[in-house]
Amino acid sequence: MKTQNILLSVLLLSALLFAQGSVGKIAFFIGDVSLQKAGASEWGAAKINQPVGQGDVIKTGKSSRCEVALTDDRVLRLSESTNVTVTSPENGPATIKAKTGSVWTNVKKIAGRKNSFEVATPVASAAIRGTVFSIDCDPIKANCLVFKGSVSMKSDKSGKLVETEVKAGEQMILTTNLDKYMEEAEAEFKNYAEESEAEFEKFQQEQEQQMNEFEASQNEELAKMLDEERKAFQDMGNGVAVVKRPIDEKKVNKEWLDWNKKRDKELGWDK
Repeated sequence: MKTQNILLSVLLLSALLFAQGSVGKIAFFIGDVSLQKAGASEWGAAKINQPVGQGDVIKTGKSSRCEVALTDDRVLRLSESTNVTVTSPENGPATIKAKTGSVWTNVKKIAGRKNSFEVATPVASAAIRGTVFSIDCDPIKANCLVFKGSVSMKSDKSGKLVETEVKAGEQMILTTNLDKYMEEAEAEFKNYAEESEAEFEKFQQEQEQQMNEFEASQNEELAKMLDEERKAFQDMGNGVAVVKRPIDEKKVNKEWLDWNKKRDKELGWDK
């Protein structure tokens, strides 16, 4: 009985601490996902149902994913190579500070909670007016894709407040360094072109290999047919050889064959 009371007390204390300091929990993950508690310097491997508190940092490795179930029916998903800090102050909107990577958010209930959720990136913040949107970010740009509802994108990195609404079905890229963005875009285009060329060359090589294999097979089959054809002949001596076999109309000139059959029929010579 005493052991049961102690266990119950521990569970109640854990639930109380979770309710007081938690803004959500790790609901699902794939691959390498780490969590750093607020104020700590160490990183720990993420665990299913692990509480996520104020100021905690989550990061995902290459080819990894993570889903965080936040309070008030909100879901946060992190793509690979993403780093975010989760905050939810009492007197302000819940904020996801995304340093790098891609973040997908889905808010089930939005009614009565104006700007109650936002994603902040190094160059802009996205205040939610809808329910489903995604943001890709790095130090010079934010790429916002809205799938349902709308998002208010704000930035003051240029020294002047810029605010733009992004509606459902729209995508907006905001950059604070267009020259740098264009350099990166040019590099990406060139890389895409090189990859496409490499894929085409690989395709050509594969096609060439297939053609070589086909040609070798054909040559082997031809040699076999020629050998069988030679063996079918009977040597009559003095350089004479003969073979007899049924007529194969597929191997004769069909137009010539049909024309002669038609003429024989017209002349009554087909009987």
